[in-house]
Amino acid sequence: MVAKDNSKYLFNSERYGKGRLVLAVVSAYINKHQPTIKELRETFSRDLQGSIPICNREKLTSGIASNISTITKIKELK
Repeated sequence: MVAKDNSKYLFNSERYGKGRLVLAVVSAYINKHQPTIKELRETFSRDLQGSIPICNREKLTSGIASNISTITKIKELK
């Protein structure tokens, strides 16, 4: 059995696990640059992504918006 990786990373003065870090980085990029789906796919190319690609579906925008909403709610609860 492989031990769970509980490493935390600092981004924009917030601590994140790996999954939430990726979401925060992509969300910050989207908020700053307002890219099209094509530009987002070019910036975060498939070879940079792990086993679960985040920039490969047309539903990307709504998925990220949903996750940003979830992160916002989590921050509000703290």
